[in-house]
Formats: sequence, structure tokens, C-alpha cells
Amino acid sequence: MKSNAARGAVLGASVAIAMPVAFAAWATWVNPWFLDEPWLYATWILAPLASLGAVVGSRIGWAGKSIAVLGLECVIFVAASCWPKPEPIAVDLLMVGIDGATWDVIDRLDTPGIDGLEEHGQRWVLRSQQPMLSPIVWTTLATGESPAQHGIHGFNTQSTDCRSARIWDIAAESGRRIGIYKWLVTWPVSEPPTGGFMVPGWLASSPDTWPPTLSFIKEIELSARLKRQRVESTRPEWVLALTGIRGGLRFSTLLGAIQWRFVQRFGAPTDQERSWRLQLLRVQMDRDVFVASLHRYRPDLATFTMYATDALGHTHWGLMEDCTQQGCPPWSDAVPDAYRQADSVLAELVNTVTIDSAVMVLSDHGFTSASQSSVGQVVPLTDRLQSRMRADLGEVEVIRLGHKLTVTLLDKDTAGQRQRALRWLSGLIDSATGKPLYSVELLEDSEWTLGLTLTHARLDGRDLLVDTVGGDPMTDYLRLAEHHSGQHDEAGILLIRSPGLVNSGDVGEAELLDVAPTALNLMGLPAAHDMPGRVLVGAHLPRVGTYDHLVPSSSVDVPSGVVNEQQLRALGYIE
Repeated sequence: MKSNAARGAVLGASVAIAMPVAFAAWATWVNPWFLDEPWLYATWILAPLASLGAVVGSRIGWAGKSIAVLGLECVIFVAASCWPKPEPIAVDLLMVGIDGATWDVIDRLDTPGIDGLEEHGQRWVLRSQQPMLSPIVWTTLATGESPAQHGIHGFNTQSTDCRSARIWDIAAESGRRIGIYKWLVTWPVSEPPTGGFMVPGWLASSPDTWPPTLSFIKEIELSARLKRQRVESTRPEWVLALTGIRGGLRFSTLLGAIQWRFVQRFGAPTDQERSWRLQLLRVQMDRDVFVASLHRYRPDLATFTMYATDALGHTHWGLMEDCTQQGCPPWSDAVPDAYRQADSVLAELVNTVTIDSAVMVLSDHGFTSASQSSVGQVVPLTDRLQSRMRADLGEVEVIRLGHKLTVTLLDKDTAGQRQRALRWLSGLIDSATGKPLYSVELLEDSEWTLGLTLTHARLDGRDLLVDTVGGDPMTDYLRLAEHHSGQHDEAGILLIRSPGLVNSGDVGEAELLDVAPTALNLMGLPAAHDMPGRVLVGAHLPRVGTYDHLVPSSSVDVPSGVVNEQQLRALGYIE
């Protein structure tokens, strides 16, 4: 009886794990990175099922060639775990964006990926420009031209609004294959003329990608928004998961998504915990899909952008500085976590390309503390101000950056709208002081943008309940801050490794306009005379006149949609 029970237990275990072992073998065959942590798969999937099968099998008394079957399954699983990963691929240039990254944080952390690049490259403080709105700055980086030239002025924008050629447009004309992953202002997408892939950034209004087989990653990112809009084509989560496995998603990433689902349903997470978990999980998913796409489409120019450092800087910077004692929640380290993750992803991407591939790491701006004190600190709100300005002045966009506001004027008669806006703002009076609520800054080289700063930086709750602004309650225009957080800073990062480049450490400052000419030269392509920036490294090729003939077409049919307002609110740009 004991012998039958033992044989039954072994056979029961082998039957129980037959499907998950076969699934692991299939997933590894279509996605060599799937079993990135086989012990996790064995612990979370195989061991519980094997135990359950053994109990059932021992009681039923199954018999047969149980040991041989179980042994074969173990061999299959070990073979899947040891499935070789593809060899590194050669690219002309790999550009890795770490949105909002600053050397101030990087230099305080253990970042072996960045340190390794610094040993064989050079680094700069990349000086950003006002207004430091991500769509504007990332387009300046991609075009090598100022906002006055490229025409991108705010968040509610799309790729067909760009009036300048981007570096991938220039690379494609030269016959290079491109792979652009989540660079801002790349929606709507179109098929690259030389092949490759394009996945738009978080401003995209729909999940369209090129090729369409990659749309699953945008569907996952936009899933809540698509459900609210009742988009009928939204696929079930299990279908997206299977499609994602074929597209590169790894087991550890899927396990993290499942764990988050349990926390979300049964753990009542706070907004700060939700943001921390989701931002890191999205970067993990993006890394998986990008690495697989690199090998599948083999681009000559590849870009990959991570946004968790910026997103968590907006919402968790104050926690990083204030919560130093024991007992703080795990998400108080959200900002350092985002930097460590970005460094780990960077290290993997560098190892995914050959040693003779040029690598550029950059951010659109840096980050700093919005305040050194949270007592009585007030935060400006955007919704009421924007609605009143639109009613009285025409189309405008109001965005919050830390404790300042940026107003983008969208009327065709920019000069006229600017004068009307200045008069209107001077008449928006704080009842407590008898003075305008905002002081206005005219931004240099940006006639379509106004910078607003609250004249009252500190109030108490009683002031908020009593004071009015232009007949509205003060609470429509500002609120007390729970804690200070981060805001954009001009000092971003730039790090370059290329063949023949001698390590000279920190070589000073660079400008946004220097990035595109340098990137083109690293690919062996000339910059244009209408790109005012310098070439920082590489051969200084003779410049051509212009690349204006490569400007994205504005005559194509553009799908309807608006900017991802939910994401803007989550990041604190609007409220």
C-alpha cells in the first residue's frame, strides 16, 4: 500500500505540473527571456501544484511510470531555464532617456550601470530650457532646434504638429532602420520607411504602434482609460498576457503584475503606494518589450525612455527627504528605487548591444526640492484658472511645475493673446492683499508661454477659507501642501560612450540643442546648419543646409483623441 501511495504521489505531482512545464517550454521558445528567474517559477507555480498533485495522487493510489515521467518534466524545465539568450546586436546608436534624472541623486546612490559607462565615456550636466515641459524638451532634443522652430509648445500635441525633422527621420532617409520606444510626441505613429518599430510615449491617445503586434503594451498602459471610454476592441487581460509573452514579457514581470492585482484588490493601497508600484512595474514591462524588439527588428538607431524617475519625483521627493527614521513605508524610497531600477535597466541594455555600439544616456531636465519647509506651504491649482482663462481669452493650457504654473497660449494671434492675458492676470486680485494673485514671468525666447508664481507662498487654513480671488473662493486656486515634493530643475544629465572616446570624467555643461547634432555624428551622419547646437564628440562632419524636407507630414489622417489627462493629473501637472 505504501509503495502504491508513493508511486501515486509521484505520478500525481508529474500530472499536476505537466501543463505549467509545457507552458514554460513554449514561452521560452517564443521568448528566450521568459524564464528570467526559474526559481521563482518553480517556487510560485511548480512547487504548489506538485504538492497538491502528490497529495491527490497518493490518496487515489495512481500507478505507472511515475518517476520516468517526472524526470522527463524536470529535464524539460531545466532545458527551458538554460535556453540560450541571443547574442548582443550591433547598433549605430542606443539612446536611453531617464526622464527628470539629475546627477545630484545619481552620485549619492550605487549605480554600477552608469559607473561602467563613465569608465569608458564622458559625462556632462545637460542644461535644460524654460519652459521645462517634457513634450517641448524631448522634441528639442530630437530635432536640435528650438521650440520656435519645431513648433511644439505644450502637452496637447501630436507628432504631426512638429515642424522639424527628428533624428530618426534623418536616420531613416539614410537607409537606417529605427526603433523608437516611448519618446514623447511620436503619436500618431506611421510605418518607418526603412522598417523597425515605434511605440509612442504616454501622451498617446490610442494604443496604436508600429508594427501593430506591439500594441499590447500600450493597451496595458491605457487599459483603465480605454475601459472608461468603453472601447469595444479592448482585449481581456489573459489575451494581453499571452500576446505580451510572445512580445517579450518575462515571468518575473508577470508575477509582479499579479501581485499588484492582489494588493490592489485586497490591500487598499494609498495613492502613493499605487504610484510607486505602477511606475516601477511599467518600466519593467517596457524593458522586456524593448529588449525583445531590439533582437526581433535589429534597428540601427534605437531609443528607450523611462519615466518613473520623473513621475515619482513629482509625488515622492518630499518623502525621500523627510522620512529618514525607521517605520517609514517602503514607498518613501520610491525616488531612489526608480533611479536604481533605471540603472539596472541601463546596464542590461548596454549588454544587449555590442561594445562598439555608441550609447547616449540623457534626461530632459533635472529635479530638485520644491521647498525646504512644508509648514503652511501652498500649491497652485490649475482647473479653475484654466477654465476662466479659456472663457475670457481663448484656448490656453495651464500646467503646474512644482509650485509654479506655466500658461501656454494656443491662439494663432499669439502676440494679441499674450497682451490680453497679461491684462487679465493683473486683474485677478487676491482679496486679502488687494494685489494680483500671481506674479508673471515672461520667458525668454518663448512668446507663447507665461510663467506664474503665487504672490502668497504661505497661508494657513483659515486664510484659505476666508480669502477670495476674482469673486471665487481662494480654495479654487490653491491648497495647502501635505508635504513638499520635487520640481523640475535645469541641471539634467548627459553621458556618452562611443568607440575611441577617452574617459575624461565630467567635462562640464552641454545644451539641449547639442544632443541631436552629436547623435547624428555618432551615427556617421552630418548635422544641419539650422541646428544651432555643437557636436560634443565624434567626427565633426561637414554640415548640410537643412533637413526641412523630412518634416513629418501634417496631411495624414490623424485619429481623434485628446491628451492623456489622467496621467497629467497623476503626475501633478494639473489639478
